[in-house]
Amino acid sequence: MGVSDWVLIICSVIEAIGVIAALAWSVRQFRLETAGDREARLNERFAKVREEALLVNALTEVLEEEYSSVGTTHKCRVIVLKNGSPGPLSNVRIAVRWMSEYRDGVTYAAIPGDSEDRHYDVVTEGSWLIAEDKSQKYPWLLPVREDAADPHVPLFIVEDERRSGVHRILSVRFVDSYGNEWRRVYERCDGLDVGLHLVATPDDSLRRFVSSGA
Repeated sequence: MGVSDWVLIICSVIEAIGVIAALAWSVRQFRLETAGDREARLNERFAKVREEALLVNALTEVLEEEYSSVGTTHKCRVIVLKNGSPGPLSNVRIAVRWMSEYRDGVTYAAIPGDSEDRHYDVVTEGSWLIAEDKSQKYPWLLPVREDAADPHVPLFIVEDERRSGVHRILSVRFVDSYGNEWRRVYERCDGLDVGLHLVATPDDSLRRFVSSGA
């Protein structure tokens, strides 16, 4: 072979190396962009389910009840559970610091009962009132749908600081319609800071977002 043939061969080799390098760079960029897209989609997905979980809330209110037999009214403290998410909740438990008016000042730790196996099975969309019944072993009643006409107001408006500290919600724990378990913390408890925490999920891709210590 002559010099010109060797030059052609060398040029062909260099060109082939360039093509291979360009192809490798393209593959690498594609993988990086694909991974970035997956990460972005995953973050968007978690943000969506978290935004829906934030629509679940609980607060303490005072409700005026009328005693028809004597024609007077009585102010009783109730829990209002609000489910603004697009689906029903399950396994709902509410942790409270609550001074009972009926049981000699006993503080109850959980609603509907202290035992871990006690919870509200299903709570559909809407606002629900949860009250006490002094005649029951487990004093917290089943949720009843809130009537907008009922004369109730948030507890902090009508209670002074000396009393409001013994009727407080600590956290709400629930499972959303996707099967994700959440805990919304209002006062730091069980090592969790104030905020919304993902406790458990059946979705492998979302397990990275589970709060440590939850």
